Amino acid sequence: MRRSSCRIATPKVLRFFAYRVDVVQQENPFLKLNHRVRQFTVYYYTEDNSIRVYENPQVNAGFEQGVCLRRARYYMPGPERVFWHWSNLDIGVDLDLSGHQFHLYDCDDYTRYYYLYNGSTIGPPEKLPDDPYLQYRDFAARPHTIPSDKPDIPPLSRFLQYDGKVLTFEVIMDETMFKAGDVRKMCLKYYIYDDTMELTMRPAKNSGYDPVRTIIKRQKIPKNFYKDLVPEIGDKTTPECYTWKDLKAGQTLLLFGRKVTICDCDEATKEWYKAKLGHMEFPKVHPDELLPQQPELNKHRHSEWHPMHRQGGFEDSMQNCLSLNPQPPKKNDLQAIVYDKEVLRYEARLVTQEPDDRSRRFVFSYFVGDGTVMIMEQSVASISSVKQTFLSRRKLIKEGTSNPPEYYTEQDFTIGSVHFICGRYFQIVNCDEHVVNFALSQPGMYTPEQIDQFRRAVDSGKAAVREDVYVATGEVERDVAEALNKLNRWYNLDHQRIYRLFLENDVDKTGKINKEILSKICYGLGISCEDDIIKGMLQKVGKTEDESFEFVRFLHGVNMLHRFVGSA
Repeated sequence: MRRSSCRIATPKVLRFFAYRVDVVQQENPFLKLNHRVRQFTVYYYTEDNSIRVYENPQVNAGFEQGVCLRRARYYMPGPERVFWHWSNLDIGVDLDLSGHQFHLYDCDDYTRYYYLYNGSTIGPPEKLPDDPYLQYRDFAARPHTIPSDKPDIPPLSRFLQYDGKVLTFEVIMDETMFKAGDVRKMCLKYYIYDDTMELTMRPAKNSGYDPVRTIIKRQKIPKNFYKDLVPEIGDKTTPECYTWKDLKAGQTLLLFGRKVTICDCDEATKEWYKAKLGHMEFPKVHPDELLPQQPELNKHRHSEWHPMHRQGGFEDSMQNCLSLNPQPPKKNDLQAIVYDKEVLRYEARLVTQEPDDRSRRFVFSYFVGDGTVMIMEQSVASISSVKQTFLSRRKLIKEGTSNPPEYYTEQDFTIGSVHFICGRYFQIVNCDEHVVNFALSQPGMYTPEQIDQFRRAVDSGKAAVREDVYVATGEVERDVAEALNKLNRWYNLDHQRIYRLFLENDVDKTGKINKEILSKICYGLGISCEDDIIKGMLQKVGKTEDESFEFVRFLHGVNMLHRFVGSA
């Protein structure tokens, strides 16, 4: 039978359109309006009968807009104290929400379908009354032909027609007449609404100038600066200022004693001139012709990274070589989050002709989250099988790759592969069971032959961490010795798994092990958990099947047993 999929119902929201008429306290005789029509959207949530009112935003409305009433349940007017329900909402209803009056005049198609589906009806849509202020704005936004014999334009009409329109020019400012003056690229802006001009500096790297953006702030600039600076006594004439008619390509302006030459303008400025004058050619003057010729500077060659620099890894050192203010290199955060606690462990041996080094065994731990490797050496002579650090956790660079270096990945560690690390050759001879599960969970990362090698290495146990094994006689004694060897091998490869299995089965949290807990641990590790083998394992460590003792003493006894047999 096919299971029926369980889907979560989406909350249903009904949407109504409403308006409210607000009386203007002070009538504007110029605009001739005494009220405003404000439009709202009313959302009704059927899951909890809550209502939220949102005012539709308008440009230059003159008042705050957005969320008018937060989502909540509101009482209907009257002494009954009843909340508003969707059955009480209809087109033409005056909605009273905590003293706020709204008139519903329309709704969306889904709301009509919802009412029809639930056996209710809803009225036809009503006409939205016109807002006199918006009507006046639409009228003012239309293009009007201004007669040439009436140059004086009302300030409000000029503002509505030219507000936001700016003519932008690329200019060259020459200050060589001043002490330590220079020739620089600038940006000249002309505001059509009030005939004001502004001169700003274009920021450039390593220019040597302070990061001051505005050279001349926005204002009207007179043409004859020296004459209009100190007017004569009794002179009431208005100084003649620059207008858009004076701004042409190649024209040199005198802005408060600074020579400014116009070189080019943007496309919007060209289109405005064409619409204003009909046809106008705006030839471009290359600013490089007006700028002084600078001698060519020798390009700085970035120093190459070398491992002997010892300035962190390759990414850290390259940041110091590329910039004076190095930034930390970017890391793969997604990989670190997905594979945070993913650790692959391999057993390796030294490829050497020295007899003493052939018996040395190492555990490679590859951290998939950040691509680092840690190498631990298994101490055979230690009573507690303590692992000694051979190489701390770091990223390993492959041999023969330096600039840029190539790091080891999880695909490089396979059974039989040889790696040159720290001046020694290591051969991977075994892995833990988690490597097989990781390889199966990542299709396409390993070949089927490599996965089979992992399985055979785990099943057969060709390369154990210790070469010394417990030798005994008899069929049961051999099974007990094999079980102890497997348990010791698991402890050396992944001791955390043994502790985890013990903590899961130690329900009373006593920290002691008995026959039942040992049987469950062996079952979780894939070791034979027959009754005779469990009894034999307890007898080997000097305990009986009915005795409970410390779990740490049990592991210590297993390691002491292997050390005793190996020394013998």
